[in-house]
Parts: sequence; C-alpha cells; structure tokens
Amino acid sequence: MATVNIQVPDSSITFDLSGHKFTVSLADTSRGKLSEVYRKIQLNDMRRAQHQKLLGTQFTQQLAELDAKTADVATEADRLKKQYQLQNSFERKMQTTYDKQEDEDRTAYQQLFDTMFGDGSGKQIYLLSNQSTVVMGKIMGMVMAEVGRRTDVLDYQQKYLRKIDEMKNGHTDEAPDQSQV
Repeated sequence: MATVNIQVPDSSITFDLSGHKFTVSLADTSRGKLSEVYRKIQLNDMRRAQHQKLLGTQFTQQLAELDAKTADVATEADRLKKQYQLQNSFERKMQTTYDKQEDEDRTAYQQLFDTMFGDGSGKQIYLLSNQSTVVMGKIMGMVMAEVGRRTDVLDYQQKYLRKIDEMKNGHTDEAPDQSQV
C-alpha cells in the first residue's frame, strides 16, 4: 500500500509593507476576530452610503419644494438666494459626513490591523501609509483579498488536484508547493 505524503499548509501569512513584516494567523480564533472587525467596517460603509443617499434625496426634495413655493411669490434674486442657502447647508452636511467618515475609517482600519497583526500595528501601518486613511484602506483591501484567497478551501483543493494531474502527466516532477496552493 502506497503512502500519500501531505504537507500541512501554512497557518499564517506574512506581509511585507515597505520593509516591515506583519504576520496574520489563520487559526480559527484569529480569523473569527478578524472577520468580526471586518464585518463592522463593511456594515459602517453601507450605513454611510445610505446616509449620503438620504441627504441627497432630502436636498433634491427641498429644492423642489423651494421652487414650488417661490415660483409665483419671490423675485429671481430671492429664489436664488434661498437656493444657495439650501445648497450651502447641504454641502456643509456632506462635508461633516466625509470628515466623520475619515475619522471612523482611520480608527476602524487601525483596529483591524491591531486585531490582525497585534497591538500597535494599526498605528504603525498608518504611519507607513504617510498618515493616509485612503492608503490604509487600499492596504486593508489587498490584505483581506490575500487572506480570502489563502483560506478558500475549494480553490485550494482544485489547485492541488491540478498539481497532482500535472505530476501524473509528467509536466512537473515536483510536489505541489503548499504556500502557493
């Protein structure tokens, strides 16, 4: 009877960010905590998008109401003045929303990186990102995509089977590389 040798796949992923190494564990408890923090970020993104859509809808409705109220009564100058006031109010609300969003994102991304790589990692990655929340968000996206790729069991199985088929058909004489599968 033949013995099948199976190498245990990596249980962590190390990322190199500008020469700084960060390692995330793929253990169930670590992934569970990571998933919880990431879901909160996604939920906050959805809530903010809904809030911004609501503000836009309210602004459109208020403009329509203003036009209806001032169509017959106000002079063109009065109507434009009220329209500009309404527009300025809307822009201030949107700017406040964006400022709050950036603060929330920075905090959430730092918390995610602290959960993923250990306490203090979020602040360190923020500094490596030249104190840019946008850059941190991009790093988060790349890291989460790689974690997702490495934890996809079905994809892993399919790649492993392809490597075995290649070995059987003589395309390669190497065992499948577990870090790439």
